[in-house]
Amino acid sequence: MSMLKYVLAFFAFIVVSLAPVHADEGYIPFFPDFLEPDGIGIRSSSIEYQNVILTDIKLEYKIAGDFPLFEPKTHFNENKEKIYSHSLSNEQNTSNSLFTFEYKNSYLYKKLILTRKIFEINNHYEKNIPLSKIKKNNGHGEFNYADYLTESLYISDSSNYDEINFQIYKDLISESEFNLLKNNIDSNTKRSVNFDVETKYVVFGYGIGLDLWFIEFSYGPYLMLHETGIEMKSCLVQTDKAILYGDIGEHCNTNSEKNIILLKKYYTGYSYGYYGTISLVFFESDNWKLTWGQITKFNNYGLFDFNGRRIEFRGLNIYPNIIIKDGSGEPDDSTNLRLIYYFR
Repeated sequence: MSMLKYVLAFFAFIVVSLAPVHADEGYIPFFPDFLEPDGIGIRSSSIEYQNVILTDIKLEYKIAGDFPLFEPKTHFNENKEKIYSHSLSNEQNTSNSLFTFEYKNSYLYKKLILTRKIFEINNHYEKNIPLSKIKKNNGHGEFNYADYLTESLYISDSSNYDEINFQIYKDLISESEFNLLKNNIDSNTKRSVNFDVETKYVVFGYGIGLDLWFIEFSYGPYLMLHETGIEMKSCLVQTDKAILYGDIGEHCNTNSEKNIILLKKYYTGYSYGYYGTISLVFFESDNWKLTWGQITKFNNYGLFDFNGRRIEFRGLNIYPNIIIKDGSGEPDDSTNLRLIYYFR
């Protein structure tokens, strides 16, 4: 049974259990009280998208933002290339459920400083992430995206597995796979290598923040349980076309019958990181709350299995950074409302 089925069963159990709820006792047997939601929210619409990163930049480099990896200062002057494949967050998924589990704010100081829990259930499918490398652009030492050039991998009929430009990819693509791709092109075509990443997840976070009457925001750590599938494939593109980084996916979809699947792998486990969330509050009472435009962003420290081992895809670390927004994402959107009912 998939994680989604477990989640739906859990949701149904909570709904059925609402009748006998008492404020001073847990209502889900054998379940930690602090995880039991205080209410249920209904959002008019919601979108979720990810900036998925696959990279061989090493694990000890710290995480910060969407381009999360920074080299130590001792490496600033080294002229190195690194694999850095990232999605452009073009795949926007409508949230699986318009219903959310909700928690009341707890206050540390008057009605100003708050602690807050968040709980999200979702799945995301990010397609056609180009296999790429970054290299130093203007001599700045940090792995800062603006200071580095991105170069996607293409295999043409003149490519050679032992050429110097391909050395960085040898741990990821075997010689037999390289030859398979090269044998399926002609003088008018070339091949890219791309990743499809699907993530099903349940995430729980606990943060501290401020209640500024009509604006609430919080920031803190989170824990995520995940099921992740990664597919590495190759797409056929025309050699006479100039291809931007964000346009490679169009060629994968247009010539999908000529795509070659190189490897599929599936993982389960956990992840962790930090999150930030902000929303406007229109109305709040003991049992009801109405918010607008809530945005929650989860920055990720990588995926791990249940034995605590970091998950790698042929040596690449995986960082599915997530953003969830109430509303449809359109510029003139007026469906950003979330109505919350607290039943305890």
